Amino acid sequence: MGVAVTARVRGGAIGAIGATLALASCAVTGLDITGKACPCVDGYVCDVATSTCIIPGTLSNADAGGDVTPIPAARIMVSKLRAAWTTANSVHWRWDVAGDPADFARYEIVTGPTEAIVRGRAPGSRVWRPIDNSELGNMRGLDRTLNGDPFDPFTTTDEHAEDTTLFAQVSAFDTAGAATTTDVVEAKTTKPKGNIVIFSDGDMAGSSTPGAFSRSTDRPYRGTHCYALKVGCGAEPSCYQKPERSKIAVNASAMTQGAFSDAFLEFAVAGDSAVPNFYSDVLLQLGNDTCSGGANACRYRWEGWTFSGPDRWRLVQVPLRVLRKLSDNKDMTWADFEAAKEMLHAIAFRGTWAGNSTARFDEIRIRF
Repeated sequence: MGVAVTARVRGGAIGAIGATLALASCAVTGLDITGKACPCVDGYVCDVATSTCIIPGTLSNADAGGDVTPIPAARIMVSKLRAAWTTANSVHWRWDVAGDPADFARYEIVTGPTEAIVRGRAPGSRVWRPIDNSELGNMRGLDRTLNGDPFDPFTTTDEHAEDTTLFAQVSAFDTAGAATTTDVVEAKTTKPKGNIVIFSDGDMAGSSTPGAFSRSTDRPYRGTHCYALKVGCGAEPSCYQKPERSKIAVNASAMTQGAFSDAFLEFAVAGDSAVPNFYSDVLLQLGNDTCSGGANACRYRWEGWTFSGPDRWRLVQVPLRVLRKLSDNKDMTWADFEAAKEMLHAIAFRGTWAGNSTARFDEIRIRF
């Protein structure tokens, strides 16, 4: 359940906004808890300046001598934060939201090693904002469905340590500066033991579309080489392109059924994006180029990764089991992978790239 929080306003400027979750409980008719210590029951909010409960819209008595006015009750309500999936270094979060999109300003998600550190945004925590993950600037995460799912807001936090428990909390800010928060939840990253290399420094087998998508020494993520595409958009400032390498002939038979549930596709990506890149996806084609039922019956994709910033490398990890078949939008299963694992056929990336920029990809592999 999300609850409204107050913020201190001094000299016309909003001070630091904190957020303390109110515990859901049964309200007692006529019970006045104004001035009692937080957490608060429904119908009250926590004045973070004094850590006491107040009725939304009333004045705070904090910091006597200063102009102190609470922000009105928040208009964007967030709740039910959950970890949809985890990999070795990433957590994909989703949550519920209610409110008018016209009132929405942004989300922030805080991650850290303990619940207390996350709640207090204390040293050791990290705050993720739209400048880090552009989908946090959109109330619904994307302006279209994510792999056919409903318009749930989402984000993926990364750079976490392997085999580690972490905690997170999401705040939603409205255009007046008021915020609600979710409860703090936990997730645990995985520890892969196996590795199937699709590309590292040595060249991939096969051919590229477009032909300019090729092995390069231009600022690799790691080692000496990456794969790069010089984006040409003509007179347009940006364009949608899909660099693909097919006939890669990668043997993935090291994968086992027991490892499949935690297996993930990993790649590093860097490039200039002219717009928030909500249309990025990665595509993996299993088997060979003679797929029964047409190529789309063997091609699986994930859409939802975004850039961290212009020309900054980001390591993307996505579980194989959430890649979805183009022909019917069903999740990849172990049976799908097992039937074709002796010969993976293609890897492709789609996105809206800035004209005259370079899109670069590196360290492409399956880990399990």
